[in-house]
Amino acid sequence: MRKTISIGLAVLALATFSYPAGKTIKLRVGYFAPADQVFRDVYGGGIKVGIEGSFEVAKNLDAWLGLDYFAKSGQMADPPDPTDVWIYPISAGVNYNFAAAGPVTFYLGAGIEYVLFKEENVLGTVNKGNIGFMAKAGGVLKLRKNVSLDVSLGYSVCSMTNEDAEFKVGGLDIGAGLAFRF
Repeated sequence: MRKTISIGLAVLALATFSYPAGKTIKLRVGYFAPADQVFRDVYGGGIKVGIEGSFEVAKNLDAWLGLDYFAKSGQMADPPDPTDVWIYPISAGVNYNFAAAGPVTFYLGAGIEYVLFKEENVLGTVNKGNIGFMAKAGGVLKLRKNVSLDVSLGYSVCSMTNEDAEFKVGGLDIGAGLAFRF
């Protein structure tokens, strides 16, 4: 899993810095609210952190690559034993930017993501990965010449199967971050 994450970060860096147009790196933090009721019962929601690199591909259109991290400990219902989960969505997509008056710009985005999922408890370890989809909307407030505050709301869907049981690892993301433009 570390090798996959390292490769994802390398691709993110190469794609962002090798493209000649405007480039942005965002450092994000937010709250992840899982859509699946069983997941919520065991783990609840929690803090999700991430990094995103983007570059301008056309007027008002940015392509982006991102990597997020969510980890949480929980309690299984039956038997009542501890359990831990790690989720690493590696995503790519596009944002359409809407010009607004003043220092604020709004955007709508959509993309695909490859979600790496790991869960450990007394029953064993589950290591899975699958493709999901996501959409987001947000606003960017320019703070300085090359620094902005990005606030976003996103939703992702991704289903996985383990021993004939299907589970969902997507949900609602509410977050904010600093964006640095180069």
